[in-house]
Amino acid sequence: MQEQLGLTPPLMVIQDVVTRWNSTYEMFQCIHDLKVPLSSVLVECNYNVYLTNEDWYIISKSCEILKYFKEITLEISSEKSVSISKSVVFSRALLKHCTYLDTQFYDSQQLTGMISKLKQQVEQRFGPLEKIQLYAEATILDPRFKK
Repeated sequence: MQEQLGLTPPLMVIQDVVTRWNSTYEMFQCIHDLKVPLSSVLVECNYNVYLTNEDWYIISKSCEILKYFKEITLEISSEKSVSISKSVVFSRALLKHCTYLDTQFYDSQQLTGMISKLKQQVEQRFGPLEKIQLYAEATILDPRFKK
């Protein structure tokens, strides 16, 4: 269907991997990018399964929400040896982003549930980092964060 619609090279649907945060974003983004071909195939094959406008809304908003997580993850992993100070700064950015997301109104229970889970996971994984004195000192002394 992608070839018939002139989309080259054809994209493959990406599967979510539980242990990789970015895979959820990549999966949703791929599905979003393949909206027309996927919808066309479902109609053409007479499947009784289809994605509603609400489903497409959730996919689109999920991409917006998760894009920041991907950007932060790529930034943290962009260096060959990541210092703890960089992890502290970017984990703080993720925590702040989750707080911001919490203040936004999403008229979807799935989206509010996803945001709640993201916030819980970020707080669980990264919340204690900035409270460790050695990590705080390393962050303060890191010349990359001086201005």
